[in-house]
Amino acid sequence: MTYGLFIRALTDKLKTLENKKATLESLYQEWHIKQQEQIISLEKIMEILNSYKQALHSDNPLVVKQVIEQFVKKVIIKTDTIEVNLAVSVHTTGGGGAYRFKSTANKKVLKEFYSSQ
Repeated sequence: MTYGLFIRALTDKLKTLENKKATLESLYQEWHIKQQEQIISLEKIMEILNSYKQALHSDNPLVVKQVIEQFVKKVIIKTDTIEVNLAVSVHTTGGGGAYRFKSTANKKVLKEFYSSQ
């Protein structure tokens, strides 16, 4: 009789654990699907950046302004140079923030370049 009660309690516990396992597997599958949907490929990044590049050639100055504001964080004009601080951000599930970099150009070189165009 004690053996029968033990088997029944063990069976009930096993059913409870199997239900928990099924619930966890379901949650894991949902999470896994969401992760796959949010993975961003190099092709997708290039597509997004190319759309911004095309927008820079827009006849609408507001569109161009919005694109510039998306990437340019600060401009410092010095006597001989122009320094531009840029930030490129691709939002993924991993975070990490934007890739920031600085570009400096010599005013004389820029003037010569644009006067030859």
